[in-house]
Amino acid sequence: MPLDIQTRFLSLADFEPAAREVLPHAVYEFIAGGAGDEITKRDNEAAFDRIRLRQRVLRDVTRLDTGITLFGQRLPHPIILAPIAYQRLAHLEGEVAAARGAGVAEAVFTLGTTATAAIED
Repeated sequence: MPLDIQTRFLSLADFEPAAREVLPHAVYEFIAGGAGDEITKRDNEAAFDRIRLRQRVLRDVTRLDTGITLFGQRLPHPIILAPIAYQRLAHLEGEVAAARGAGVAEAVFTLGTTATAAIED
């Protein structure tokens, strides 16, 4: 089933039910779950739920700069893909596809220690 990102995904919360639909149950549970009793996972979710963005409407954004400097490298925005284990469970090309997508988006890709692809890939 192709996923229509333009109309179906309006927020990050929209991705989880879609993942549940398309992934095998065991794969979904592995990706969506956390270690042990998932206490840290719940704490992290609660911390993100407390974050609020101050909406500033009707502002001039023609010179908006979301860029950052990280380790001396200038990036166009603060988007970094965190390391995720065993990405080939969810996609045939796994980390290679994620790295390629990060490159297109000018984002930083982080390869995990339990990756299904070598850093040379």
